[in-house]
Amino acid sequence: MSSQPTEFFADGKKYVGGIPGYTDPDSPIRSIFTIDPYKDPKGLGITCGPGAAAAKLIAPLTAGSALNVSWTGDDQQAVGPLITYMAKVPEGKTAASVDPVTLDFFKIQQTGQKTEVKSNTNYTVKVPKNITDGEYIIRHEIIALQSAESLGGAEFYPSCFQVNISGGTGTGSPGPTARFPGAYSATDPGILTPGILEEGFKYQFPGPALFSDAS
Repeated sequence: MSSQPTEFFADGKKYVGGIPGYTDPDSPIRSIFTIDPYKDPKGLGITCGPGAAAAKLIAPLTAGSALNVSWTGDDQQAVGPLITYMAKVPEGKTAASVDPVTLDFFKIQQTGQKTEVKSNTNYTVKVPKNITDGEYIIRHEIIALQSAESLGGAEFYPSCFQVNISGGTGTGSPGPTARFPGAYSATDPGILTPGILEEGFKYQFPGPALFSDAS
């Protein structure tokens, strides 16, 4: 399969991403050069997608609100999860200038094990209220596992959005956290999944546990 987020809605405003491999419009969605799957969980493309580059905009987003993401793809069902992370941008950097490889991501949403990947399908992610204000990178991905009964069969479709959070009530640092690359390995139970196509298979999500205040 092939897929990518084409737009998202934050605080009621729509932001549109660019066409992979071409000059992007003004957008907070980091650009990639292909919608084909990324296969190496230890490679740099696992962070925000293959060839990801900083976006021009940083979208305002209210803590506790819903983020709606629209995916486009080849209209097929992916066996595997949809997972969303956030990472706070450190002082002295902006969401447009920071290298996401250096960030500590915490998980705010996970759903699976089957995801309908259809053009113009919207997925809603609740942004935690109990986080501090400031700029963040949101990392949103589908992991397609229909070929992951053997090593190296998992297909990753990560994407990153640049946002500026306001209205948060948090005082500390959310966790547990992980970095990309580093959070996943090819042999993790949620990445290498023999038996996933069988009836009654119990899926184990990869990466760190959910942030305790995620919903």
